[in-house]
Parts: sequence; structure tokens; C-alpha cells
Amino acid sequence: MLSFGSVALAQTQASLESPTADSFQQSGVSLIRGWVCQASKVEISIDGGPLQTAAYGTERLDTQAVCGDSNNGFGLTINWGNVGEGAHNLRAVADGVEFANVNFVITTLGGSFLEKLIGEYTLKDFPTPGSSPTVAWSEPHQNFLFTKKLTVPAVSDAPSSPRAFLESPTQGSSESGVSLIRGWVCEASKVEISIDGGARLATAYGTTRTDTQATCGDANNGFGLTTNWNRLNDGVHNLRAFADDVEFANVNFAVATLGSEFLTGLSSKQTLAEFPSAGKTTTVSWSEAHQNFVVARTTATEPKIGILSSITDSLNRFATTAVGPESPDMVGVAATKDSAGAATKVNSLAWTDATDKLQADVALTTDGLPAAYKDSAGVEARFSNLTATTTTVSFFDHTGAPQGEPVTVPINVGFLQSLQTVANRIASNAQSAAVVDDGHKQLGSAAGVQTQAANSTLRFTPKALLINLQWYGGLTTGEVLCAVQAASAKAGILSQIATKGCQSPVISGFLTRASATRQAQADTFTDLVDPAAQQALRFGADVAESACATTATSADCLVPVAMIIWEREKTGTPITPSATQIPAPPGGMSASDGEFTDRVRITWIASPGATSYQVYRDGLFLGSTTATSFEDNTINRAIAPAARLSVMSECCTDSSTSGGVSYTYSVVACNSIGCSSASVATGSVKVTVAVPSVIGQTESEATSTLTAARLTLGTVTTQPSTAPAGTVISQAPAAGSAIVPGAAVNLILSTGPTTVPDVVGQLQSAATSAITAAKLTVGTVTVQDNTSPAGTVLSQLPPSGTVVAPGTTISLVVSSGPIAIVYVGSSEICYTVTAGFGANGVCSQCASSAASATLRNLGALTIDSPRFTVQASFDAQGNCTVGNLTGGTGTNPTTVSNRSFSYAYEVRVGGIGAMVDMAEPVSLDRLDISGGVGPAQATVNMTGTLGDSDMTASGSVSFPGQTDFGPVTIGYKEDIKLQISSRAAAQ
Repeated sequence: MLSFGSVALAQTQASLESPTADSFQQSGVSLIRGWVCQASKVEISIDGGPLQTAAYGTERLDTQAVCGDSNNGFGLTINWGNVGEGAHNLRAVADGVEFANVNFVITTLGGSFLEKLIGEYTLKDFPTPGSSPTVAWSEPHQNFLFTKKLTVPAVSDAPSSPRAFLESPTQGSSESGVSLIRGWVCEASKVEISIDGGARLATAYGTTRTDTQATCGDANNGFGLTTNWNRLNDGVHNLRAFADDVEFANVNFAVATLGSEFLTGLSSKQTLAEFPSAGKTTTVSWSEAHQNFVVARTTATEPKIGILSSITDSLNRFATTAVGPESPDMVGVAATKDSAGAATKVNSLAWTDATDKLQADVALTTDGLPAAYKDSAGVEARFSNLTATTTTVSFFDHTGAPQGEPVTVPINVGFLQSLQTVANRIASNAQSAAVVDDGHKQLGSAAGVQTQAANSTLRFTPKALLINLQWYGGLTTGEVLCAVQAASAKAGILSQIATKGCQSPVISGFLTRASATRQAQADTFTDLVDPAAQQALRFGADVAESACATTATSADCLVPVAMIIWEREKTGTPITPSATQIPAPPGGMSASDGEFTDRVRITWIASPGATSYQVYRDGLFLGSTTATSFEDNTINRAIAPAARLSVMSECCTDSSTSGGVSYTYSVVACNSIGCSSASVATGSVKVTVAVPSVIGQTESEATSTLTAARLTLGTVTTQPSTAPAGTVISQAPAAGSAIVPGAAVNLILSTGPTTVPDVVGQLQSAATSAITAAKLTVGTVTVQDNTSPAGTVLSQLPPSGTVVAPGTTISLVVSSGPIAIVYVGSSEICYTVTAGFGANGVCSQCASSAASATLRNLGALTIDSPRFTVQASFDAQGNCTVGNLTGGTGTNPTTVSNRSFSYAYEVRVGGIGAMVDMAEPVSLDRLDISGGVGPAQATVNMTGTLGDSDMTASGSVSFPGQTDFGPVTIGYKEDIKLQISSRAAAQ
């Protein structure tokens, strides 16, 4: 959606855009931002702390060419005041892979979040000579923003929600540069923004906001959208915010630009008088990344004793220096450097007075302890017999001859050992090639990365180790100078330089600040900046070009560096506030009376000379605006109820819906000089509060939650549930309902779950007892034929081990026990004999007879079905002359499996000569064909199935026979159909 300058020419896969080494000055509420081509998450760590998840996935059209898509932006809202003043480190990580590591500097005005400040100033010669834009203090940003004289109208009937809030921009606010549209929403699948009625833009949603825990029940509710306001025209604009398509904010605000979408190559520092309070000054510095000015230094906080800068010119033997901001003296640490100007071995220390060109050098041993002292007056001293609290100092002349006797004097060995630790760490890092990087590590290919020319852009690169090197180096320099001063006095040797150095502002400041915060043997800091250094020093940009010859004195190397630093500090005459007198109180003050359930609308008449107005409710500061109206929609908001709604917790017990609760509102008119006295009006509101969700909480927790929401606990009942015993499973009114403060919320608590016992294999009576003992009830009982003893439980539902609510019904299937089942019905037999000669005549007939069966124990089956004798005769011409059936009975035992069974029996053909028929059949299972000349037989395979109430079986066969006149084909078929007649226990 928005561009912030061009994406790096290098085909990188990720970039941190703020903070960076060349945009290192940070202050106020700001945005850690950049882009990553492909990641599931982007995380930020500050000063080695825990990783914090950034909002990721906002649209960045300027990454399309590099990434192949555009939803690559990330941002993390940060109040730098909470991090603390001084030098810090930031690491950016995408899916566990670090892609940026930068050092930066934070400046505060003495607090993490300052309220009620007023300040408006006309800058000089920016962005071009003769230009004079106006900047004004913005409380939400805790910084200065560009502003123009505009009247911002109020939004009629703007939406409001107790579970969602737009924090920036706000109604009537001013916006400029690159900043963040931000706020929080308790629950949503998406949060979108529309500017001036345009298409909705997706924000990155789900960042951690611990301050929403009380309202939302969780903390991952923050949303943000990085925005370059320079892309909008100067003037009044509108913003609407939506959560899952439901609008929760609608504000009008003003945008001021400098006439360009993204200004590059600018540099400016300007000092503002009478800010943040009378008699104080604050210096602001242009930040290209923010497209705004940020606070660079102030006299409102404790004065700094030195300005620390890294010297990255490889042709200057000093690695760092700390220069007095108001005095001409400085200290420095000399080191061996690599080609990039990074220190690889610490060699010596130096103190220099730029005015008098005085200097003192302290050579160090190979392990980083002081070895010798030499100053520009020719005094030389060596150190020996170092103890926990003393050292022996021996003086020598320029020929190396001893002067006087060695002298033992006090010295703070703890400072010396801290320097030794840091010096050894630097040497170790250099040997292992673990040199501090430049803060521009990138994911993907690094080919084609453009480097900055040495002095084209101010950069800040020193990590904590290098800062601590200068801090401990300055302390050691001070200890050595003061030790030499004390020893020379005892030895009767004149040492004016050591005396002046020991008493100089920078050295005195180093020793005083350190002595106030640590003991001689205190811990040494390496990976974090020593807290004493954070408080005592101001941190400046690197000095990239300041070469000095290898034979040059320390003063020749350090003084030009100091001149560069002092030149950077110049800002000219402080700018006075724009106004000349405090405005009069606003007139025509009024407040709405009972018109709304979620807000009070306050209006007034503009006060001449006022640039903004501050609004208060019963003395509680609500916010500031440039408009002449304000809507207090924080009444129903539960965030920090003790602070925001303290009055309501005392006064708002009115449960009526027709009357209102009254509040006193006051408005003061402000400009850069100050604020007027207050105009006062009374407004009332039909107060409601949102019912919080207490589902899953214990009764005690729910009571606390309801109390915090200004509600009371109503009736409490219990009900069986699978939820843990004593937790809330239902509430009335439901969460999100709007009710009056003090109203009751009724709860239902769970009596706790129970586990279904295993009753399979038990008799029904025992199973019933077990189920009842588990606080469950017996449901449907189904009897199923089974060989198990009668009443044995065959299955249960739900199965054993299931966690259910007490009172749940358990269904059972029990065995019928061993049983004999009698089936009755009929059997039909049909035959067909077809002559295979002459006329091919057919003898056929069907007959039915009673049949029965008995099934025992669901397995043993006996079928009693009819048997028939068939007689069939043919003449010589192939015609059927005789055909009849004669009945009988037969028994067929078999076994049932899975409701299926089968059995077989035989049919035979026999004959005696050429008799037409037979006087009697040979057997019950004989099929006699007259004229047969020999036995023939076939097997009938019967198959059957058992239904729930019936039984069927069938079988057929076809086989050949022979008569005196020729062959015949014999077909035979039997069909049995039976129904259950009776059941009885098996004997």
C-alpha cells in the first residue's frame, strides 16, 4: 500500500528499516518496522531480552519486485521510554533466522509517558533555507509532529465499543511523517482500516498488549498498520476502523506534510526553548526513517558528563572517545584496528585538554592493566605491586633514571579489572573472527549491497562491549591520573597535568558517577551497557573520517575528533514557543445530557490564540484536541478501571435506564505558552457496562472479574458438566451484554465430570449398581440372543473410560442366555423330467408340505423338511405317460454361523426293467424313473439364512438319466420358508 523510500537494490529477503545504524536516534512512541519476504513470524529482541512477536503481513507494494508479492511489512509498536535512555541493541529474527542486528540510542524527557505537555514551535530553514514549518508536541506519539492551522470537525454518532479501541489517530489529532495506525481489539479474525472512504486495508493483528488482559481475558489483541502520511494531501482526513466488518471507530484528523512523499539526504538539529518545562530546552533531530523530528537531547534530565562516539577511521589509532559536552577535556581508548576500523586489541588510554593542548597517556600491559604513565610535560611513572586497593608508583626522568623512591597510593582496582575483562574479550573476539558486525546482516543473497560513504550519513555502530570499553577506560584513566597526582605529592615531584586531569570535568564526572553506583569489585558488563554509563553518557554518531599519523600525539588524534563532535552538537539559538500569551478559557461550554449510553459529547466556542484544548472528566485527563468538540467514549471502557473509571466505581450505582449519571467536564485552552483556566459543564450518560466472560473461571475468579467490571455476583447454582468441578459453565446475562453498573450476573457452576465404568461381562444387576455408584443412570436395556448367561452385559454406550457429566444415561445390551428357537412353515419341492428323444415330452409337478426347524444356542440347527418319491414314465415316442409325487419326511442337522447355514442331501434314480411304474419307492430319497437301467444320483446343496424372525433355505440340481427308449434330463428344486414359532430356554 505505502512506500517508504526504495527497497534496497540488493536482492535481499528481509530488511529492518527502523531503527538502523544510520537512523539510530529514537524517542517517544514509535515503530520498529521493516519487511520480510517469506516468514511465518517476525520477532524482535531488545538488549538480549525475550523475543517479541511483531505484527506481520501488512501490504508493502514496494517489495513486490523483490519478494514476488506485497504482504511483507512488519511492525512492532514500542514506547522507547519504557526501554530506557541510552544505547541499546536490537535483533530482528524471521522464523528463527536473524536478519538484522543494530545499535541505537534512546532519548527521553525524564519519563516513559508524559501527559499534558504543550509545545508548538516554528522551525528554522527546514527542509530548505527560508522554510519555517511548525511542529507541535503530540502526546500519543510522545514526540513532535508537523502541524498546520486546521479546524477538524467532529464525527456525528461515531461508533464506540468497550472491547475495541483506536489509539492513533484520534479525533482531532495531527499526523505527519511515517507512523502507525494502531489500537487493540479483543477478538476478531481481521481488523481493517479505511481512509477517506477508500478500500479497506488489512492491519497486522495479534501483537501482545498486556494492558488489554483485564478487558479481553488475553493479551494478543494489538493491531497496527504502518502509514506514510506524506502520501495524503495536507488537510483534514477521515479514518474508519472495522473488526470482522463491524465498525468500532470513526475519527477525523489533520495531516501536515512537507510537500514530498519521502524526503532523503536531510540533516537538521534544532533546540526548542521552554520545553518540556520553563527554563528547560530540548533538542530535536531530523529522522529520515520517521520523516519527523525526534528528541535528541534535553536539559530536563540529569546532565551528561560526556559524549561517547566510536572512531571508525582505521587511520586513527583511537577506537572510542568520550568528549565533555561543556568542557574541553576528553578521554580515549587506543587500539589496534582492522581494515574496517574495528578494534581488535586494546593498547593504551589517553586524557587530553583541547584548550591547553595537554595530554596524558597510559600504556597497558598485554592483559589490559595499566603499565606506565607519560604526559606532555615529560612526567613518566610506572605501576607495580597492584593489590585489591593500592598500587606502587615509581617515577622516572626522560632518560629512564628513577626519580625519588617508589610510593604506594590507593587505587580502585575494580575499575582496572573491568577494563581488563573487556579488553581481553575484544582480543578474544578478534582471534575467533567474532568481530562485531555492522548491523546489516540480511537474509538471502547479499550481492550488490550498497555501502555508505564514510561521512555521507551519520551512523551509530558501537555495541555494548565497545561502549563499556570506553566507560571502563575512562574510569581507569581517572584512577591512574589521580594515583599519579597522589604519588607525585608524596614523592615531591611536580605533576601538573596529572593534577589537572584528575580534577577535570570529564574525569571527575566518570569517577563520581561510577562510585555512586558500584563497588570496587562490582560485576563487569560486557554484553549489556553498564547502567552507570547509560546514565552518565550521551551517545553520538561514529566519527568515520579523522585520520592521524602513527607518530602523532594523542592530542593530535583526539582533538580533531572532538571538534567534529562539538560541531555536530551546535544547533544555534533556541527557538522560542510560537505563542506570546496564554489563551482565554473557551466559552459556550456544554455537555450532552442523557442522550447516549456510551458517551458524553462536550462542545465549546474556540478561544483566540489557542492551538489545542485539553478535556477532563471530574479532574481526570481524557485527551487533547484541536477541534471545538470532544466525545468522551471511555466511560464504558474497562482498561485500567482504577485510573480511567475511578469516579464511576464510587458514584455509578444507578440502575435506572431513564435517568443518567452526572459528570463534571472541564476544558482548558492551550498554546505553546501554557493553558488557560478551565471552563466547566455538567453532562450525564445512561451508563452501561459490558458483561465480561467468566466461563471457565472459579467462583472466586468470576467474582473478581465481575467486580472489576463494576458488576455484582448474583445467584449461583450447580449443574452436572464435563467441566472441572467449581468452574462456571453458564452465565446470565451472556458475555458482551450491555447492562447497568452494579447489576447482578447469575452463574451456574459445574459439579464436575465422572468417568463411565466398565460393566461389560457383568450381570445386569451388578452393572446397574456400578453405574449408579458413578453418579450415572441406566438407560435403554436391549436383550440380544447370545450364549452367555442370561442378563450378562454384552456392550455399553458410552464406552468405559469416557468422561461425561453426572446423570448421563448409559445404554446396555444384555444376553438372552442359551435358548431353543422353533421355526415352522412349509417346504416346496418341484421336479422336471425332460425326454431327450422323440417328442421330448416333459413330466413335471410341484408339491408343498409342512416343515419345521429347531435352533439351539444360536448354533445347532435341525431342519425337518419333506422328502418325496417321484415317478415318471415315457413311451417310445418321448411322451410323458406317468408323473406323480409321493411324500415322506426327513431330518437335516446343520450348524449356523453368522446367521448363515448350509447342508446337503442326495437324490437317486433307480429302475427295474421297463416297468411303467413301481409298486413302491425304493427309499424316501429316491427319484424313480420307469425304464431306468442303472443308478444315477446327484447332490442337492441347500443354503439358508436366519432373519430376525424367519428362516429361508433353498437348493436345486440338474442331472441326466436313462430310459429304455432314450436319455432324460432331471431337474430338482426345494424352497423352505419358516417363521419363528416359539422361544424357550435350552434344556
